[in-house]
Amino acid sequence: MGWAEFTKDDDAPIAGLRAGNGPPVLLLHGGPGPGFDYLRDLAEELAEENDVAWYQQRGQAPSAVDGPHTVATDVDDAQRVLDALGWDRAYVVGHSWGGHLALHVAEAMPDRLLGVLSVDPLGAVGDGRWPEFDEEIFRRTPESVRDRARALDELTTKGDADDALALEGMRLVWPAYFADPEGAPPMPELR
Repeated sequence: MGWAEFTKDDDAPIAGLRAGNGPPVLLLHGGPGPGFDYLRDLAEELAEENDVAWYQQRGQAPSAVDGPHTVATDVDDAQRVLDALGWDRAYVVGHSWGGHLALHVAEAMPDRLLGVLSVDPLGAVGDGRWPEFDEEIFRRTPESVRDRARALDELTTKGDADDALALEGMRLVWPAYFADPEGAPPMPELR
């Protein structure tokens, strides 16, 4: 499997991988930001019986790194990928943020979907539980950096943090997103 440029738009290229034969399945990774490598094993398993494509969402090379970074542009990017692959209809499977995005894709273009699977669609249901989620992340963050992580989160939420501070905050809480924070993989490089 090698990288394929799914869209040829010079302003916002979208690149990913494709493997297998069978019904079309579009995988959408979580994040946004960390990338799609963690879905590789799932994609390879699905490719045994399906034509599977998964792409690096906007913000991660080799896809477009620059914004805008909105739900609308992410839905548009998914549609552009479906078009570029020549898929009139496909199953869409998303995890975490990708699950949230899959629901938006389903709403925006229901006629393009054979089905949708949204796995752990963080925040997708609008149930107002973000404060509880954030509190759990901070609780799981090591005490030695917890205050700094909270301060950086507040700055980022207010729009007062530059990219370096926002990334520092993400690095501090990254391990808390895993069942075993001490065994968490390193955070991918973000741009």
